[in-house]
Amino acid sequence: MLGIILQELNSLVTRNVLSAEQAARLEKGIAPTILPGSPELDDLIDRSRASEQLKDEYILKPVRSGKGDGILFGDQLSHADWQATLEELRDAQLKPALTLYVVQRKINQPLYDVTVGSGQSMSCHKVGTYHAVNGRFVGLGTWRCSPGRLCAVYDGASWITSVVREE
Repeated sequence: MLGIILQELNSLVTRNVLSAEQAARLEKGIAPTILPGSPELDDLIDRSRASEQLKDEYILKPVRSGKGDGILFGDQLSHADWQATLEELRDAQLKPALTLYVVQRKINQPLYDVTVGSGQSMSCHKVGTYHAVNGRFVGLGTWRCSPGRLCAVYDGASWITSVVREE
């Protein structure tokens, strides 16, 4: 869905659904997502053909999945497997026994010291959420942390609840 939003920003501004400022904020805040069958995918295929290392900067996220299940890092694949997977994405139609992916840039997350259930501190990546209503911050949501590079519950990440101290 995020990839669709980014593709539609200009149209949404033209139709006065969003202001130019709102579109700029969305463009800045949404991770660029390359969709199956899109012109952006064609460009990535061409650039990947020219550079065997380009795949290392991306991840593949399965369509119709969640919680980190099935995410592949480009550096886990050979160049030939990466190219073959991208080629399969030229056709955006869902098919039995074929996994479709969206492509996103890999984000190198910083590590934070987190005290886990055992009471010991571990260096972990953190991913969190916040809630906003009508553009106003209303509170923090759940967070997850993991010492692995994939911060997903599917891959063993821990849930962290948010606590706000009011003074």
